[in-house]
Amino acid sequence: MINAASGLYAARRNGYEMVEKIGLYWHFVDLVWVFVFLVFYLL
Repeated sequence: MINAASGLYAARRNGYEMVEKIGLYWHFVDLVWVFVFLVFYLL
């Protein structure tokens, strides 16, 4: 949040690419936990 407010991402050529990569990683981890939960808890 501090980086976005200070304009760090706007100053870069690739813009918000790093934020998008972190978001993709977060959703990947979220999906992995869903499958882990299903396999070990429900089955």
